[in-house]
Amino acid sequence: MLTPKISSIPEKEKGILARFIAWFSNWSVRWIPDSMVFVFVLTIIAYLMALSLTQHGPIQLVDDWVKGFWTLLTFAMQMCMLMITGFAVADSKPIKNVIRRLVDIPKTRYLADVPLRVLDRLVGSLGHRPYAVHRYGP
Repeated sequence: MLTPKISSIPEKEKGILARFIAWFSNWSVRWIPDSMVFVFVLTIIAYLMALSLTQHGPIQLVDDWVKGFWTLLTFAMQMCMLMITGFAVADSKPIKNVIRRLVDIPKTRYLADVPLRVLDRLVGSLGHRPYAVHRYGP
């Protein structure tokens, strides 16, 4: 089987890090299976487990899977619309200008962290959920 090369930059023109990244990318393309393989294998495992652990028959399980698929597809389309409209709003000139001004306010990463934490606590208290922002690093 021929495996396509990820990088087309000649080896002489690359630094050590670029050569390592190209080698690792080529290795992963060759040896790590496509994500659809995992989808099919996990679907079969879930089907067999449901067949042995529930009272549903084989046809009923396929029917349940189809109903669940369309529910998930509806949710996926809602998320796509959320991402598209969010990008369109954020990419508009007025909002982009506001974002640029807000980004220029904090001068250190700690000053950028405080308003985010306050906003997270306020929004988090509305839904009575654990806070989403966790501190990483010193």
